[in-house]
Amino acid sequence: MKNLVLTAVLSGLALMSGAASVQAQSIDDFASTPLDAHPRLSPNGRWLATHCTQRSRVAACVYDLQANALAHIIPAPEGAWLDSASFASDDFLLLSLSSYNTMNTGNGIRRFQVSRTLSLDVASGEVALLAPDLRGSTNTTNIVSLNIDDPDTVIMEMNYYRDSQAQTGSRYASASGFESLLYEVDLASGDTDRLDRSEIMGRVVDAQGEVVAEIHFEESSSLYEIREPGRNGDVIYSRTHLSDAPSILGFIGENAFLAIFPSERGGYRRIDRSTGEISMLGDIELDIVS
Repeated sequence: MKNLVLTAVLSGLALMSGAASVQAQSIDDFASTPLDAHPRLSPNGRWLATHCTQRSRVAACVYDLQANALAHIIPAPEGAWLDSASFASDDFLLLSLSSYNTMNTGNGIRRFQVSRTLSLDVASGEVALLAPDLRGSTNTTNIVSLNIDDPDTVIMEMNYYRDSQAQTGSRYASASGFESLLYEVDLASGDTDRLDRSEIMGRVVDAQGEVVAEIHFEESSSLYEIREPGRNGDVIYSRTHLSDAPSILGFIGENAFLAIFPSERGGYRRIDRSTGEISMLGDIELDIVS
């Protein structure tokens, strides 16, 4: 499964980052950055990250506004593309990359999209692949909390659908269902520390890394629920969804969740944490999670 881990991607990125040239830039150069370059500013205002191009390849450019210079150019490796860039803290930039991989499976040859997250130490230029030990997953980009009490780490969630048979005595019963695992990930090394495992569809985690809600889904009835955490947590939202269940993106303040309902147009929705009431929001763009 080494091809899923994109080891070659990491090596290439690390070399390219270290070899990035530094060129003096004027304020006019910064101001002329195209709007579609997805600019991201670090919390302390020192670093500016944008999507850019180098030799016709999409790349991430990081400018040091204090030194008025281009600090790093990180091109996407051949066959991969840059999905997003966002700052986890003043020190680390997160880059999400994707590529397609072809694999032989029991059902024949299949093509998978593989997505990985890299962290860039903006001061040193060192690059780390996050969660390289989570083999067998095609997506390790689901960062659910910036874990602001420990700014050198983030919280990542991995969701799986388990389909197996469990034996009790001489009988076999289906053991299929969802599974959610939370990991604390070190941004400098990429190493993971598993926090917990739960047999639910997913969790909502706040900026401090605390679980504040659980997502439950009952396959037989298509019942989708958001509940307070814990075995007997109160139900916040409950509705039947066949294929249009909302995606919970995080918190709005302390009293509501931000959600997208795929079957509805008009942007984001607000779900009140106390009542489950849904209300509309205007067009907004999110730069960070939780």
